[in-house]
Amino acid sequence: MAIVSNFATQEHRTLKPLFTKTQATFQDLPVDPSRHDIMPGMVACMGPDGVRPSTGAERPLGLFSTYRTHNVWEVPSAGVLVFGGGAMADVSRSVIDKDADWEAAEATLKSGGRVLLESDANGRLTVGDGNPVCMLMSVGQAKITVSEAPEALVAEPPQPAALTIGKTDFNGTTFAGKNLGELTSGLTASVEGTNVVFGGTINHVPDWTEFSAAEEDRTGYYAAFEMKAADGSAFVRQTLGSGEKTLVFGQTGDGPGTINLVAAIQKGTKEFTETLYASAEDAESKTDGTEYTFDFTACVFGE
Repeated sequence: MAIVSNFATQEHRTLKPLFTKTQATFQDLPVDPSRHDIMPGMVACMGPDGVRPSTGAERPLGLFSTYRTHNVWEVPSAGVLVFGGGAMADVSRSVIDKDADWEAAEATLKSGGRVLLESDANGRLTVGDGNPVCMLMSVGQAKITVSEAPEALVAEPPQPAALTIGKTDFNGTTFAGKNLGELTSGLTASVEGTNVVFGGTINHVPDWTEFSAAEEDRTGYYAAFEMKAADGSAFVRQTLGSGEKTLVFGQTGDGPGTINLVAAIQKGTKEFTETLYASAEDAESKTDGTEYTFDFTACVFGE
């Protein structure tokens, strides 16, 4: 099978699905608009701007089933083959890792062993079990045949970082020249899924210049509360005037698995969204984050 590119040059398919009609799922996903290096048979993962070739560090989605190259670039989405039970596919050796030892992998198969495949740094199938996407079935001169990796051989995906709220009463604790107990009255907080819902009164605290050098951060309304998550989890917050900041649980001096946060709240919107990642590395690459909405709409705002 072949397709015609934007420039009328023929492109030959590098992925041939086998036994996929009922055993696999073809997903059409928004594609990272900056990527023009996608070939069928390459490993797909989800990035912050859409689906893109994997670097090997992410949990894979499956194999690309469509092109997005400089010859075929205008489409806003890309197809991904997600393996199911019994699904198989032929992948051209032109789009796999040429430096992998495929002969050794073939020998392992012939001796009765199993060979898992993952992505190399460029989105090409290679031998490895770090983040496996499929299992090798056979090695040919022009292609390899792959299938779904048995669940028993695939590591469980990392669980998303979970956030809970601890104490909300910081009376007697001083921060930036202010007794934090003066910021709120009767503050309560509960986590409902990925929504953190607050109640109580947010007092008006004008001219707290020590809070931040950025005037946009000095909203006049603040809340202090304790957050809990696994040590090493990274909390990424977007301040109003100081840009993005990353805080790592267990590394802020607030104790194991704890971050004490003083949040500036805009009276007009009364809510904001921040992201929790399993690690600082995930936060840097914006991988597998969980968005939490901090909702103060039920609070009374003082004058």
